[in-house]
Amino acid sequence: MEGPMGAESGDVHGRWRFDFHGDPAAADSAMEDRHDPTLSCAMTVLAAAKQARLRGIRAAVGRLETTPGEPDRVPARASAWLDAYAAEEGDLAAYLAEVSAQASARAARDGTRLDVVAEIVPRSDRPGP
Repeated sequence: MEGPMGAESGDVHGRWRFDFHGDPAAADSAMEDRHDPTLSCAMTVLAAAKQARLRGIRAAVGRLETTPGEPDRVPARASAWLDAYAAEEGDLAAYLAEVSAQASARAARDGTRLDVVAEIVPRSDRPGP
């Protein structure tokens, strides 16, 4: 039986917000001088999709946000909300660990800082329907 938006009942579900913090700058600042959180965030969205395909996880980044959201500025923060479903809690945990590791590595290369915040925590002791 399917649940919300095609999720199968019995699936383990998690949602995490990836917040990348950088240094705001003008759009005309030199590329090598930037600590652009949107670059870290964009790579993480791609990594999440690739890892989901490789692991048989169903996942999406359905929301992206930059602050400030000005077209002529490198933002101070870029956030992505990752929503994922898996048959087993361990599969979901391994998926999150890999995506988080790739996000952290990219943040280090970009000179940004990453916070991962669980918004829906998968737990096997959660009461059933």
